[in-house]
Amino acid sequence: MNFIKKYKVLLLLVLLIVSLLIILFIKNDTRTLAIDKDEYFITKIGKMGEELKKSEEKNTTNNGSVENVALVNGQGISKQMFDNFVIASSYNELNQTKEELLNIMIDKTLLVQEAEKMGIEISNSKIEKDIDEIRMAYKEDKNISREIDAYIQGLDISFEEFLERNRKSLERDKKINELRKQILGNKNLVNGKWKDDPDWIAFKDKCRKNADIVIYREYLD
Repeated sequence: MNFIKKYKVLLLLVLLIVSLLIILFIKNDTRTLAIDKDEYFITKIGKMGEELKKSEEKNTTNNGSVENVALVNGQGISKQMFDNFVIASSYNELNQTKEELLNIMIDKTLLVQEAEKMGIEISNSKIEKDIDEIRMAYKEDKNISREIDAYIQGLDISFEEFLERNRKSLERDKKINELRKQILGNKNLVNGKWKDDPDWIAFKDKCRKNADIVIYREYLD
C-alpha cells in the first residue's frame, strides 16, 4: 500500500474510531514509534474500548428511551454520544472541559444540518469505497489491524459491527467536508488551517446565531 493511500486510510480510521472527529491517538503518521510506545498505544486503545462498552451498558435503559444532553434545532445529542466523546477525549489527553466538548458536537450537528439544507448528499458508493479501503488496510497492514482489534475487543464487537456502527459518522464528516468546499471555494487550506479561516469562522457563527440550541447543563457537572 503506497504512503498516500495508507495515509488516507489512517484518516478514515480516525473518523471511524472516534466517530465524533477525535484523533485516534495518532501522534506519528510515519509509524516510527518505538515498540514499547507502540504496545502502550495498543493497550490504550483497548482500554478505551472497554470504557466505551461500560458507558453503553450504563446508558441503556429498560424502556429504550434516549436521554439528550442538548437539542440543536430539535435534533438531540444523546447522552451516550456525549459520554463516548468525553471518554475518547480523555484518552487523547485533550484537556477540554465537558462544555467545550459539547460545543464541538453542537457545531458539528449544525454544520451537517446546514449541509443538508444546501442539498449536499453523499452517495452510498462513496461511503462503500471508504469502507472497502479500511477493510483492505485491516487485512494488509498489521499495525492498523492490531489497533482496530484492540479497540473492538475492548468494546466486544466484531470488525463488521465496528464498520456498520460508524457509517453515519463517515457520512456526516463527508457532508461537512463538502460544505467547507462550498464555503471556502478554491482556497488552499491544508493541515487544518481552514479552522482559522475568517470566512469559515463567520459561517459557523452565523449558524450558531440562527440556531435554536437547548443545553441540559446538569450533564456538564
